[in-house]
Amino acid sequence: MPREKQVRMQCRKVLMQWGAKVIPYPGGSYGEAGTPDLIACKNGRLILVECKQPKKHLSPIQEVRFTEWRAVGAVCLEIHSGEELQGFLDGI
Repeated sequence: MPREKQVRMQCRKVLMQWGAKVIPYPGGSYGEAGTPDLIACKNGRLILVECKQPKKHLSPIQEVRFTEWRAVGAVCLEIHSGEELQGFLDGI
């Protein structure tokens, strides 16, 4: 099973190849709890990606942050592999 860091690296690569500007969010004590791992934008579309190991899911605070971001028009994704993210991007 890939580690979350590996999933995050795969997703960042997929987003960059897609042509998005990507910023990894480091988290930690200086940021807002629950903020997604990757912040990406392409053609004015904000895409926030929370990278998870297979069979892992969002925490309650991450669910709250997704709701807040979706309310202002962001696309929020819980992703478990680079292939899963690529499949989503191919569909938009």
